[in-house]
Order: sequence, then structure tokens, then C-alpha cells
Amino acid sequence: MPLTIHLTGILYKRRVSAIAAGGWSTLVIADDGTLYRWGYNAHGQLADTPSVIPQPKSLSSSPWNTRKITAIAAGSFSSYVVTNSNTVYSVGRNYFGQLGLNNTDDYSSLQKVFDSQASLSLIPRIY
Repeated sequence: MPLTIHLTGILYKRRVSAIAAGGWSTLVIADDGTLYRWGYNAHGQLADTPSVIPQPKSLSSSPWNTRKITAIAAGSFSSYVVTNSNTVYSVGRNYFGQLGLNNTDDYSSLQKVFDSQASLSLIPRIY
């Protein structure tokens, strides 16, 4: 059953279509495909450089202002997004290679992992 949450600030009167919570950070997708993120960002998992983003901030810089985000997932110190072209991006801590980039470097900007015309789903279904 849908739950109504009254948001303030930049998300005031916005519809949220998805939410993902990491260890200390949060990602949401607005109904227009814009990604908003906030929380602890020590490893760049929020695709930004400050160590803390205290309130929702949109990912609106180029080229993200022309891409729509359709799915999100969050780990303790990493984040993952899928665009409407089924391209997967990852960001954050990569100590064990969890970003899927064939290395163990950390990233504070979204990195392309996978590009496909196939239908994808990063979010597991809960039964």
C-alpha cells in the first residue's frame, strides 16, 4: 500500500518513485527521473566530494541533467543507478571491486559499468 510522506526543502511537493538506503546515506528518484541524495559521503558514494551532504541534493550537473534514473541501489559505502537507456553506473568505495570496474579504486563520480539494451533490475524482489 502506498505511503504518503510529507517532504520539505528541495523535495517539497515532489513525487518519489524509489528510495534506497545505504549504511549512512539515502538515494531517491523523483517521478521525473531526477536522482536526489544525502547523508554520509566519506567514500564518494553520493557522487559528490563533501564528506556530508546534510539535505537532499539533486544530481543535476551535465550530463545527468539530460538522463533519467530508473532504478537505484545502495551499499554501505557504494551506490548504483540505472538510466532509462539501461546503462548501469556505480560510485563510492571499491575496496573489494564491488563497483564492477575491474579495479579497486574508489570513485566520487558515477562510473559506467554496463550498457545494454536488455531489460535490467538491480533491486532484488522481496517475497
